[in-house]
Amino acid sequence: MPGVADIVRPRGRDMPTPTQPFPKPRFTPLIPYRPAGEPERLAREFYEEVRQRRSVRTFSDRPVSRETIEWVVRAAGTAPSGAHKQPWRFVCVSDPALKREIREGAEAEEREFYSRRASERWLRDLAILGTDEHKDFLEVAPG
Repeated sequence: MPGVADIVRPRGRDMPTPTQPFPKPRFTPLIPYRPAGEPERLAREFYEEVRQRRSVRTFSDRPVSRETIEWVVRAAGTAPSGAHKQPWRFVCVSDPALKREIREGAEAEEREFYSRRASERWLRDLAILGTDEHKDFLEVAPG
């Protein structure tokens, strides 16, 4: 497919060879985390920190090196998954025409969602976030 970089699947031994090979896996022993302090206070502090998390879909159009993208994909591939299988694939797209095609498909799906599938309550909840069917960011993000 033109404009699509190698698919990088950070999983076990069936990983493709990227520009720089992944290091060999090494055993890392589990070191139990035993926080000092009362669990209620620590849980409250953790909650206060986590509740500030936000999804941001604003991207710079500044070019990013392939090596940077590969490292980011490696990091994403370490996310927890069932049986530690990481059943996802990452595709990096740099071709502007393909990005536009992806955006158009995503926006068509979103128009369907907003006009037919979403409940009134869901739409009210989304309205305060300012989200809608427009997905400009899909063409802006470097790939």
